[in-house]
Amino acid sequence: MQATALKRISVWTVSCLIFIALIYATQGPAGTMDVVYRITLLYVLPLWVVFLPVTLKVKDAQGPRIWIILGYGLLTGVVVFAGLSVIQALNRGNPSIIWQGYATFSSMALWTTLAVASGLVVSAIYGMALKMFYRWIQTA
Repeated sequence: MQATALKRISVWTVSCLIFIALIYATQGPAGTMDVVYRITLLYVLPLWVVFLPVTLKVKDAQGPRIWIILGYGLLTGVVVFAGLSVIQALNRGNPSIIWQGYATFSSMALWTTLAVASGLVVSAIYGMALKMFYRWIQTA
């Protein structure tokens, strides 16, 4: 018995929420919600949207499909922030400042690295959850 598309989307949404909770937990009691909002809006929300076709297409995480999920999660951050870099460059931005950053703005290289890391972590959480969900369906 396969998991339906709605169940896979639910597992994907919960995986994203788990990642946001992990980020919030690493901030500690003195952490600011600004960091959590920034990570949610800049990384997790675009990641959720871009990864949705994989969620609909890949029905389980058995065999090599787990590597497809992880690879796609790794590439989504790069794709999203490369697109943002192009948009900034087209809006008369200086490409070297966009990539290297300056005093009041972090570099795009740092943001892209964080996006790759968050995409990999969220897709790993999703892959493990989907694998456990598939085993749970098989035993039921």
